[in-house]
Amino acid sequence: MQAKEGAQKKEERRLKWLVRTSAAIVCVLLVIFFAVVIRSASVIKGEVEHVKDGPYPMSVAAGHIETNLFKLEAVIEHMTTTRLVGDAENNVIGEAAIDTIETQVQAQIDIICGSITHTTERIEQFQKDYDLLTKRLSVFTTMCWHNESGPASYEQVRAYAEDYLSPLVSSLENANQKMLDQATDEVNAMYDHVNEAIATMLVFSMIMLISVIVMIVIYMVMINLKTRFENQLRETLNHATIVANEANEAKSAFLANMSHDIRTPMNAIVGLTTIASENIDDSLRVKQCLTRIATSSQHLLSLINDVLDMNKIESGKVVLTQEEFSIKELADEIDTIFRSQPAARQRNKEVVLENVEHDILVGDMMRLRQILLNLTSNALKYTNDGDVTRMIIRQQPSARPGHVLVTFVVEDTGIGMKREFVERIFEPFERERNDFINFTEGTGLGMAITKNLVELMDGTIKVDSELGKGTTVTIQAEFAVAPENSVRREKVVREGKVPVGLLGKRVRGNVLIVEDNEINMEIATQLLQSRGATVDGATDGIDALAKVSDSKEGQYDLIFMDMQMPKMNGIEATRAIRKFLSDHARTQIPIVAMTANAFDSDRERALEAGMDDFMAKPINIRQLEEMLARYLECEGDGDAGAGGEGAAGEAAAGEGKAAAVEGEVAAGEAAGGEGSPAEGSAR
Repeated sequence: MQAKEGAQKKEERRLKWLVRTSAAIVCVLLVIFFAVVIRSASVIKGEVEHVKDGPYPMSVAAGHIETNLFKLEAVIEHMTTTRLVGDAENNVIGEAAIDTIETQVQAQIDIICGSITHTTERIEQFQKDYDLLTKRLSVFTTMCWHNESGPASYEQVRAYAEDYLSPLVSSLENANQKMLDQATDEVNAMYDHVNEAIATMLVFSMIMLISVIVMIVIYMVMINLKTRFENQLRETLNHATIVANEANEAKSAFLANMSHDIRTPMNAIVGLTTIASENIDDSLRVKQCLTRIATSSQHLLSLINDVLDMNKIESGKVVLTQEEFSIKELADEIDTIFRSQPAARQRNKEVVLENVEHDILVGDMMRLRQILLNLTSNALKYTNDGDVTRMIIRQQPSARPGHVLVTFVVEDTGIGMKREFVERIFEPFERERNDFINFTEGTGLGMAITKNLVELMDGTIKVDSELGKGTTVTIQAEFAVAPENSVRREKVVREGKVPVGLLGKRVRGNVLIVEDNEINMEIATQLLQSRGATVDGATDGIDALAKVSDSKEGQYDLIFMDMQMPKMNGIEATRAIRKFLSDHARTQIPIVAMTANAFDSDRERALEAGMDDFMAKPINIRQLEEMLARYLECEGDGDAGAGGEGAAGEAAAGEGKAAAVEGEVAAGEAAGGEGSPAEGSAR
C-alpha cells in the first residue's frame, strides 16, 4: 500500500515537473517569438523607409533622366538633320525643347542627390558631365543661330553634335543606367531582408503553434491523470477507512481478549489470597493457595511477555544476537522438559537428532529456545494422555559455505486442527474453538510470535494438521558453523560447569541490594536471606556508591542493581562504582542488573555499562539461584562445587537441571503452555 502511494506521488511529482518545464519553455518561446516579431517588423519598416527615401525616388528620377536624355538626343538629331540650320523658327523650337529638357534633368538630379544620405563620386561625376553638357548645348544652339562670320554651316553644326554632344549624352545615359541598377539592387536587397524576416516569423509561428498544441496535449493528459489520481486517492481513502475500521475492531478484540486473559489469573490471585487469609491457621490450605497463586502469577507474566514480544516484533525492535551455542545441549534441554512432565501427563515423548555433524553453531539461542519450547508446549498441551509427541532435529548441507540447514520438526498425534483454522493460525489472538481448547488456557499470541521470530532468522515455518489425527510443525533455518577453534558461549560452559541453582545448598557472602521500591527491597532481601546470604540495602545509586566507598576490601561479594532509580540510575551507579574500585586498586565486585526493564536493549545497556549479568523482574527463583551459585560460594563447595565438577558434581548438576526445568514446565503447563521464557502458542 505504501509502495503504491509512493509510486503515485512520484508520478504526480514527475508530471508537475513536466508541466512546469513545458510552461517555462512556452514562456521562453513566447518571449523569443515576440522579440523576433518586433525585430522583423523593425527590419521591414527600416527597409521600406530606406527604399522610400533612397532607391525608390532614385530609380524614378533615373527613369525620368533616361527619358529626357532620349528626348535630347532626338532634338539634337532633329536639329542636325534638318536643312533649316539657321532658320529662326526651327532654332526657337529646338532651343525651347533643350531648355525644357535641361530643367527637367536638373530637377531629377536634385531629387537623386536628395534621396541619398551622402554624395557619391558617381553623382558628382554625373553632375559635372551634365553641367558640361549644358554648356555644350548652349554652344550648339548658338551655332545654330549665328556666329561672328554668320550662321554656321550644316556640316559644322553636325560635326559639333557628333563630336561633343553625342558622346557626352551617351556617357550620361550609361551613368544614369548604373544609378538605376544600383537602385534596383537596393530594392532587391530589401525584398531579401523582408523575406528573411517573414520566414523567421513563420518558423517561430510554427514553433509556437506546435508548443501550444503540445501544451494542450499535456494539459489533457494532466486532466486525465488528475482524474485517475483522484479515483486512486478515493480508493486509497476508502481502503484506509476499511483498514482503520478493521484496526479499530482488532483493537476492540485485543482489549476484550486482554481483559479476559488478564482478569482470569488476577481473579485467581485475588481469590486465592482471600482464601489464604481466611484460612491462615490451616498451613496446608495456605500452601495450596500460594502454589496456585504462583501458577496464576506465572500465567499473568507470560501474558505480559507475549504482548511485549508482539509489540517489539511489530515495531521492529527485536534484534537477533549471534552467539555460539550447542545444538545437542539445546536438544538435551528440550528432552529434559519432555521427560519432566507430571505423572498425570505422561506421554511417549522423545527428541531425535538426525545427521547432526556440527554441534556448535552461531545464532540467537535464546530466541531459538523460545520457538522450540513454544512448539513443544503446544504439542504437549493439545495432545491427549498416552499419545506420541516428539521433536526431530536434523542437519543438511547448505548452499552457503560455512552454513548448515537445520530442520526442526515437532510432531504430535493430538486433537489436530481444522484446515480453515490452519490458514489463520499465525494471526494474533486466533484460537480454534472446541470443547477441549475452551478449557485450555492461552492468549493466541504464541504462534504469531513464533512465525515472526522464524522470519527474523530468514527461516520458514509450515503447519500440517488434520482434525483428530494430530499436528506437525516444520521449521527450517540456516545457521553458521562455528570455527573449529571457537569457544562456547559462556565461560561456565567452557569449563564444563552449568549453573543449575543451589541444589538445596545455602550460600555464603554479603550481598548489596540497590532498590528504590520498598516492597521489592523486602522481597529480594527475604529471598536472599532465606538462602543464606547476608543482605545490605541501598535506596538509590548515590547511596550504593557511598556504601561501596565506605566499605572495606571484600566486604561485598555481589551487588544486585536496579536500573531505574531517582537521583542516580543503575547505569550511572555501575559506572561510578567501577571507576571508584579501579581508581583505588580494589577488586571489582560482580554486579547483576535486577530490573523491570526487560527489553533486549536494556540488557545491552546494562552489559555495556559494566554489569556482569542481567535478571528481569519479577524475580524468577531458578534464575536467582543460578546467579547466587555463579557468583557466591556455597556450603560444601569443594571438589564438586556449585557447577558440579567431577562425577558427583555432574550428577548433582544433572539432577538440579532436571528439577529446575521441571519447575519451569510445571509453571508453563499451568499457564497454558505459555510460561517464561518460551511463551506458548494458542491453537
